Amino acid sequence: MLTLDTAGVVAPQDAAVHLDEVASRLLAQGHALLMAGQIEEAIKPLQQATVVRPLEPGLYEVLANAMQAAGHDADATAARLAAQAIRERAARDLIAIGTSYARHKQWDAAGYWFLRAVLLDPDMADAHLHMGIALHELGRDDESEICARNACMRQSIFIDQAWPTQRRAVLVLCTSGQDNVPLQFLMPAPFSRQIRWTIEFGIVGPVRELPSYDLVFNAIGDTDRAPRGLEAAARFVPKAGKPVLNPPDRILRTSRDQIPALLAGLDGVHVPCTARWDPGAGTSLTASIAAAGLQYPVTIRPVGKHGGAGLRRLDSGQEAEEAGRGEKGEMYLSRYCDYRGADGYFRKYRAVFVDREPLPYHLVIGENWVLHYVTADMRAHAWKTEEERRFLEDPQAALGAAAWAAVREIGKRLDLDYCGVDFSLLPDGRVLVFEANATMLVHAESGEDEVLRFKNPYVQRIFDAFEGMLARRMVQGRERRS
Repeated sequence: MLTLDTAGVVAPQDAAVHLDEVASRLLAQGHALLMAGQIEEAIKPLQQATVVRPLEPGLYEVLANAMQAAGHDADATAARLAAQAIRERAARDLIAIGTSYARHKQWDAAGYWFLRAVLLDPDMADAHLHMGIALHELGRDDESEICARNACMRQSIFIDQAWPTQRRAVLVLCTSGQDNVPLQFLMPAPFSRQIRWTIEFGIVGPVRELPSYDLVFNAIGDTDRAPRGLEAAARFVPKAGKPVLNPPDRILRTSRDQIPALLAGLDGVHVPCTARWDPGAGTSLTASIAAAGLQYPVTIRPVGKHGGAGLRRLDSGQEAEEAGRGEKGEMYLSRYCDYRGADGYFRKYRAVFVDREPLPYHLVIGENWVLHYVTADMRAHAWKTEEERRFLEDPQAALGAAAWAAVREIGKRLDLDYCGVDFSLLPDGRVLVFEANATMLVHAESGEDEVLRFKNPYVQRIFDAFEGMLARRMVQGRERRS
């Protein structure tokens, strides 16, 4: 019922009188609708009043009454608790309200309350952090990253709660953006206590020094989006005094334009030539394509973007000329390879490397060359999920011994403790590499998902391998120090 609306929340001081008038008018409109028995209709103007005046406790009491009358008991309780929290200047109570919605994945309502926590206590890092999470879940990533930076400028070290079952403390070097290795599933709290340090900001906030740790995991995985973080991590690593996983100097080699050189010479592996184009440098897109020696069709994508965002295929110089007009940000240019199978379908495989050993994670099959698990509608076709199951069960049999051996060599050449590769097979059997880096997400499927939960035993293999690697690194670290 509650939705996140940031319009009008932050307003110039000289607009205060006008906003009071707007809030009063909306409140009166809500009252009138309540008196007329139009309870559901009354909720909208009352909520709009809380957008105009987000820190006015009386508005939430009126909203709570309307919610209660409409049968929205949980929202009514939340509004009453919020009125009390605002009066007591208790931003953490507002975060708790938002968190209760987040548990049920009601991200609009969660963001609604997190925003009020930010407004109530702008210096509280947790408020900005939670707001950023909600915005990310709502697909508003640019705003999410602003919130994350705001949080880390106020507090750069975040320490997980200690559990009696934890086997180690891991110092996780990270950045404030969406540039980090997703560790929430790989490093669960019952086994590993994470000390997350947004290293690019130094040490700021209530935690004034690093607590003791057993391992260091450099989670900064995107070379394009986090150069400052990687530079700071590289300066810290020689002083870490403990085993370091995913060293930043190796991460720096995994940008899309450097992967072709890194994997050059591997038998059975093809990585299309990739170049950067900066529209601000004065060279046209068509000239840059020609200078890079690329032949059409050519793919173009924004540097630092993932998930197919902004990815296009240009089939001719005329299309390139049109596409180059008005572009501002840096772009990756790459030769397009037709990887369609004999049956007319495209296939994209993902393998992750744990301590340089490949483990299959998923297979996507679709009719469009830009492949994603959801848009390929994998759930709707039993033959697709059955083919994926065969790949997860025995990737060597699914791909062929030579192709799986080539994938294994990719992991050795990357030489990272955790990373992954997205790839397909060309008609001649070579492995076509799309990308290879450390920012690969691995997660279990919901136990309620009857179609995809077959994947979980295979995903668990990855989790177990990762846990085993951490245990080995701890032993190796102790042996070196003894």
